[in-house]
Amino acid sequence: MAGPRARQAILLGGLLCSLSAHAALSDTIHPFVGGNYSYDSNLFRVDDNGRDTVESDRIRQTFAGVEVERTFGRQRFSGSARVSRVSFDRFSMLDYTGKDANGTLYWQLGNHLDGTLGGTYSSTLTSFTDYQGTERNLRVQRSEFVDGGWRFHPSWRVRARLSNDKYEFDAPSQRYLNRKDKASEVGLDYLGVTGSTIGLQVRRVTGDYLTPQTFGPFVFDPSYTQDEVKLKVFWKFSEQHQLQFLGGRVRRGHESQTLRDSNGTNGRVTDTWNVTPAVSLVSALWREYTPFEGSTASYALNKGASIDGKWALSAKIQATGQLRYVERDFAGFVNPVAVAPEDKSHVVSLGLNYSPRQNLVLSASVNRDQRKSDTTFSRSYKSNGASFSASIEF
Repeated sequence: MAGPRARQAILLGGLLCSLSAHAALSDTIHPFVGGNYSYDSNLFRVDDNGRDTVESDRIRQTFAGVEVERTFGRQRFSGSARVSRVSFDRFSMLDYTGKDANGTLYWQLGNHLDGTLGGTYSSTLTSFTDYQGTERNLRVQRSEFVDGGWRFHPSWRVRARLSNDKYEFDAPSQRYLNRKDKASEVGLDYLGVTGSTIGLQVRRVTGDYLTPQTFGPFVFDPSYTQDEVKLKVFWKFSEQHQLQFLGGRVRRGHESQTLRDSNGTNGRVTDTWNVTPAVSLVSALWREYTPFEGSTASYALNKGASIDGKWALSAKIQATGQLRYVERDFAGFVNPVAVAPEDKSHVVSLGLNYSPRQNLVLSASVNRDQRKSDTTFSRSYKSNGASFSASIEF
């Protein structure tokens, strides 16, 4: 029979093993919970010039989820899953349960081959920004992707990527927006000794709309093929300042109604600057073709600018702000009697984050969203909002 010291050693060893296992679990799996309470002065994004009734609401959200980080030799997996319950005080018919999940495997073979393999899933309420209705319309997005690169020379790398995206809408009136997007790209990059890169990439995107639109006796298929040739640049001025650019020529063609075809210059430039250890700025300019999830038009040419800022007021308090301007030209109209219109949007937001503990975050924010439109299917509106949220990670 073991003596007291032996029993103490066994108990101590068991405790240390338990703590070690708990630490390993904590390093890999991170559960979290939280909640959000927000106010929206114009939930359905209607025109406030007297023709429509502006409806406000208060929204409550509770959520729980888990984040996973795991390394297997030279491979690494990162993923998360989250379930949210969203309730509206006035418009309870919009209540829903949101689901989000994502996972990415960062793989590496030897010293010269690497890439990613993964997927995402999201189920959430469609924004009323472009959806002109009041019924609940859940939007489900599924994505899968794989990419890889081969550094065949210290200064050169070739890469390729394949991706599939599927979008489904719950409301019967919006199911004509259901579509599948498939994209493939290849590129060649020159790698500078300072960490900067410059390269060229070609990309093809095919969009297949599953339910053609009808306007009286007319049937239109918004399915498209988009070909891109772009210059890709990552310029590293310093550890605190980097510039990214992706731009070039894009040609967009359609299965039917070729008058909607378009071609021209598309691009996006993003500047990331840590001005001081406490202040950081991210600014962007873009001109891109994007899908339009409303009626009459299938896509728009977006031209915009944004700036996001963060300011660490102390070790536990951070202020945030955003300015955003977007102008959309609806070149992709599908209604035969529609005239190509445009709209302009401005978004301003300010926020404050407080972390009394490393795993606890309290946040408050206010925002203003305004749009001016010269068309009947993209409405002018003004909306003011505020929110408070709290989250804790275990």
